[in-house]
Amino acid sequence: DALVLETCQHMTAVVGSRVLHPCLEVLVGMAQVGGPALVLAQEGEYEQVPCTQQLRIEVIHLAPPAPSASLRIPIRFDPPLWRQRQDYIMRVLAEHGIRSAVDLGCGDGQLLEALLGAEFEHVVGVDHSETRVKAARRRTEAAISKGRVLQKADVFHADFLRSDNTWAAAVDGIEAVVLCEVLEHLPEGLLARLPTVLFHTLRPRVVVVSTPNSDFGQHVFDKDGLDGHGTCQQFRHSDHEREWTRDEFNDWAETTADECGYLVAEFGGVGQEPGREGQGPCSQMAVFVRLSKGDSPLEQSAAPDGMGAQIDVTHVVSNALRWEGLGEAGCGLWKYVHREGSGDQPPQHSRVTLHYATYLSSGQRMDISREGKRSAPRAFQLGGRQAPPAWQLAAATMRPGELAWVKSPPCYSF
Repeated sequence: DALVLETCQHMTAVVGSRVLHPCLEVLVGMAQVGGPALVLAQEGEYEQVPCTQQLRIEVIHLAPPAPSASLRIPIRFDPPLWRQRQDYIMRVLAEHGIRSAVDLGCGDGQLLEALLGAEFEHVVGVDHSETRVKAARRRTEAAISKGRVLQKADVFHADFLRSDNTWAAAVDGIEAVVLCEVLEHLPEGLLARLPTVLFHTLRPRVVVVSTPNSDFGQHVFDKDGLDGHGTCQQFRHSDHEREWTRDEFNDWAETTADECGYLVAEFGGVGQEPGREGQGPCSQMAVFVRLSKGDSPLEQSAAPDGMGAQIDVTHVVSNALRWEGLGEAGCGLWKYVHREGSGDQPPQHSRVTLHYATYLSSGQRMDISREGKRSAPRAFQLGGRQAPPAWQLAAATMRPGELAWVKSPPCYSF
């Protein structure tokens, strides 16, 4: 009997761009539009069972490249990009002590297999493709049979953002959720429902989300009369609904975290192109950590004493426990510590969250993040572009719980 592993009714791709599998490139080169379907067959194994593997395609349209098109050929990553994403996810889950996880959009179960190999106690996979769910079940069953500890795996054929909730009971008590390269496929209506399902209904301790970074290797074609600007953006795959820049992804993640009671603990990514580090990683990733009452000193209802609407700047300086210069020598950027913290200073590129109050040199307060019942801490990534240089330099030298005043010249304040 024939087992259909994967099928696609319609796919658009650029020949020679390495998006297509080499076998598909060969068949496309032999095919004629409207001609008979072409089949490539070879002997092999599937799930350790000898079989004949067949690849069948039918070309319905060929379009010559536009004369002015300038298409960058995608690079090959080593290790492959899927493996780098998997390693990133495994590292994050290990750092947070996670032992149970659900993979929404699990595909054929590669991540589930890796989690079981790392002796996770319970893994759950959900995918809308029945064929991939069957493959994922075979993978997880084989992984459990090789395991040395008691493990459990559940894989469901369902659409986790629609009314089908047959899988919901299996994820009760799950510690982490992974959404790997799924966000870009969601229509706008389902994207709007994602925070409710992911953060309010499931309420995991940790959520890891990855999605393509459109800043990376943009493919821009010159065309006339498209949008009034003469350019259009080509997505990496024809079934993508969106591809976000790093700023767009950061804004979505920060807004979602604030609304759902989470903190974005880390922005990162995998797949760097040598010599083009400024464009960021090929896949960008965000790590969300659930906030509970009492989890953080940032949840205190009142700001520390001395942060009134008007302060005496001289008093702030003279009453410091210690002080240190920041930035370049003689630049005028100083930090005055009024309460020591504990623990380690944050490593570069880590995510820091802090409360703040800003003042003019006259001592008049301009803004404050915590007053009365209002509490709106600021979060940003060290080394990123989301905070002024004075904040970046000061936060890099601080420890959890530390209270400091920073005196900054204008060039470091904006």
